[in-house]
Amino acid sequence: MSMNSEPTPAEAFFLEGNRLLAA
Repeated sequence: MSMNSEPTPAEAFFLEGNRLLAA
């Protein structure tokens, strides 16, 4: 994962997916 303050589109998609799975 990147260390940038803004996630890349791929990272945002991945994190969103994890958030939905963890809900």
